[in-house]
This record gives sequence, C-alpha cells and structure tokens, in this order.
Amino acid sequence: PLKNLKLKKRQRSQTVKELLELVNLQGYEKRKSTRLSGGERQRVALARALASKPKILLLDEPLSALDAKLRTRLREEIRRIHDETGITTIYVTHDQDEAFAIADQVIVMDRGRIVQQGTPEEIYRNPRTKFAAAFTGEGTILPADVFSRTLRNPYHLEIPAKHLDPKNASLFFRPRTSHLVEDPGEVRLQYLPFLAFDEVRLIRSEFQGTHWRSSCVWEEHELLCHSDRKPRKEIVSLHVDITDLSYFEE
Repeated sequence: PLKNLKLKKRQRSQTVKELLELVNLQGYEKRKSTRLSGGERQRVALARALASKPKILLLDEPLSALDAKLRTRLREEIRRIHDETGITTIYVTHDQDEAFAIADQVIVMDRGRIVQQGTPEEIYRNPRTKFAAAFTGEGTILPADVFSRTLRNPYHLEIPAKHLDPKNASLFFRPRTSHLVEDPGEVRLQYLPFLAFDEVRLIRSEFQGTHWRSSCVWEEHELLCHSDRKPRKEIVSLHVDITDLSYFEE
C-alpha cells in the first residue's frame, strides 16, 4: 500500500515503524509472514489497511478464525486503535459480545434490512423486534396475554397502558432479569409490579461460570433464567419486574 502512495523509501520505513507500533508489533519489520501467529497476522492486516489513512475502515469478521481468548484481546486492541486514529470503522460480525464490546452504535440487520440501530445497551435492553431480541442474546418470548394473567401489583401502582393487538403482540425478557423463587410465599420483587410465573417446571440447569442457566417450562412455554446458585427444587416460580419487559407487534 505504501508503494502505491509513492512515498520515498525513508518515509515508507518511518510509516511502517509507526504502524507496527500502533498495532503493538514493534521489531517485526523483517519478520516473515510464515513465522507469525494468527493474531499477529491479523495485526499486520490491520496495519496494512491503515497505511493509506482511509476515512472509513471496513472490518468484515476479522476475528472469526481466532480462539475465544485471542478474540477478546484483539477486539480490545481494535477499539484502542480506533480511539487513537479516530477513523470511522464499520465492523461486521455475527458475534453479539464482540459487537457490544467494540461499538459506539450497533446496527442489527435481517436479510439486508436494518431492523434496529442504537447503542449496545439500548439494543440489548430494549429490542424492538423478535429478530433483534433473539439475535442479540438469549431471552424468553411469550404471547402478550400472559401479562394480564401473571401480573402482581401489591401496591396497586398505576401501570402505563400498552395498546397492543393481543393476536399479534408478544412480550420479551432476558434471563438475567427473571428472579427464581423456590420457597412458597417468598416475593423477590416486593414493591414494583411484576409478573409471577407459578408452577414452573425446571428442565435442566448448567453452570456457566458467573451464574447458573436454567431452562424451564410454564404452560408449554419455555422460560430461561439466570441465578446465582443452583436451583434445589424441580417446581419453582419466576418473577419478572415489568420494567424489564419489551413488547413487539409482528
């Protein structure tokens, strides 16, 4: 790329040095590509892309061939390089964690059509469609009429009306927002209105490092729940704060 810019040899050498420093490959000027690791090759590819000082940089699944630990380290490097250079970067990925970790703005696309755009937190907490909800992480999707059948409002607080078509509407919540209740009479959400799913049958639980992930069945609907400890009982209840719900009409 530098030869195409018709730079003098000294300028090219200086630019190469600066680019290698930017991608943390100082001293690799004469290293052959066959002696580079997968992560180092990706850094070299990024340095080559930056050589012409583009106004927009397109990265199409740049980390897909790397192992999980290396992907995490390199995505941090890509974000750092973006912040240092200020180059607008379009980063294409099917990895939701990658997108949320790197992006200022996330665009969710379905068959070439934009279905939602926003900050990573907006997209995750308030998905606007079933596709956006499912694509950006696990969750539970239920018919909207479940709301009226499971609502508990201990202090009779006013609830903003949701004008939804019951035939086409759905509600959605993330597993981290559902509170698992094992003891009869226990209420995890004591003050705010919440949905209470009783007689929930636990199907399986698996430990995922930071939490237990449980799959459950309630009235033939599958529910997902995260909890700090492994559930002890097969029949439990799940409580969900209504402020953690999203709604769709599709």
